[in-house]
Amino acid sequence: MRLVGYLVDLITMAVVMLQAIQERHENSLLKTEMDKLREENKTMRENINKASCPNCGTATTSRGTALTTEEQQLRIENAKLKAEVRN
Repeated sequence: MRLVGYLVDLITMAVVMLQAIQERHENSLLKTEMDKLREENKTMRENINKASCPNCGTATTSRGTALTTEEQQLRIENAKLKAEVRN
């Protein structure tokens, strides 16, 4: 009976260790995804600043307007990805 109890304890410890390893791996994946989202956000902000008047913030060209529309779509996608990462 002692041997069975010992084996059950070993198996329980192994399961806990595997869960911890899995959680660390998932955290690493989430961190990588968050880093990608931050870089994407930085790129979008740079594009907005390039396409906007530094004084008033309005689009400087018709292409700038298209970038703003594209940027809005990217922001929506970015928000969806962030929500996915949180869940």
